[in-house]
Amino acid sequence: MTDDLKNVTAVGGVVTGPEGIVLVRMTYGPTKGRFMLPGGIVDPGETLDGAIVREVREETGLIAVPRGVCGIRTRFDERRNDTYIIFWLDVVDGEPRSDGR
Repeated sequence: MTDDLKNVTAVGGVVTGPEGIVLVRMTYGPTKGRFMLPGGIVDPGETLDGAIVREVREETGLIAVPRGVCGIRTRFDERRNDTYIIFWLDVVDGEPRSDGR
């Protein structure tokens, strides 16, 4: 029974730039069409702050630096322990662009 259990850690970013907060529009899955914070699942061996910098760069084309954690959500849904850490980031370089996903 415990072999089916999973721990999933994900990160999201409140990315602020000169024109406001950066959001991404989902193009797949149950959130298709919705605007969300850029982010995703933390890869094995990756730090939380490294993961959000990577995810923001991949999804928006922006280079951003974390300024701190602004929120944490954790839940258990019978099979999965799900932890989501939200960082506050400032844009330091790059032009916003879609990753096509």
